[in-house]
Amino acid sequence: CAAEDPERPALLFEGDRVSYGELDRRAAVVAGALHEAGVGTGDRVAVELPNTPAYVAAYFGVLRLGAVVVPLNILLARPEIEVRVAAASAKVIVDRPLPVDGEALSEIAEREDDDPAALLFTSGTTGVPKGAMLTHGSIRAATSFGADALAFTGDDVLLGVAPFPHVLGQQVIVCASLTGAAVSVMQRFEPEPALAEMA
Repeated sequence: CAAEDPERPALLFEGDRVSYGELDRRAAVVAGALHEAGVGTGDRVAVELPNTPAYVAAYFGVLRLGAVVVPLNILLARPEIEVRVAAASAKVIVDRPLPVDGEALSEIAEREDDDPAALLFTSGTTGVPKGAMLTHGSIRAATSFGADALAFTGDDVLLGVAPFPHVLGQQVIVCASLTGAAVSVMQRFEPEPALAEMA
């Protein structure tokens, strides 16, 4: 989408509009910052940010670098975060927004469909949380299936209120770029603001 229609809106957040071209640039800056920090292909990068454009840029920046993103919900207690970070062997934790300006990494790492892309943790409701490794191919397929099932098109605007580290938030909302849809980002669900945003 960034290459084909860079001015198309990707994210709407608190009155700001981030185009696909700008989101791509921000992801490249994140990738550059992580590369400078020593992150390379296959390294795990934990991302502990709220639903914001910074989260989306970090998510795609990690993937651009060829690293594996480990999404962490900001509502988890510190011990829960520490357990997940240790289990993932995360090399870096992104727990504050990275700068939107800086040295951009122009290259996009070559990854195959069966290469790991994201490590999501289960809720742990029936035991200790377990990491589920998702590949580039599985993320692409699940996102495509979700978009097809819900008939998303590039003309749609999705309400991005599900937590982005959750599989629903990741597969259907963060990865909506497969359809060219825009995402109206909300940090958390509150009925009246959500209805106002939809209107």
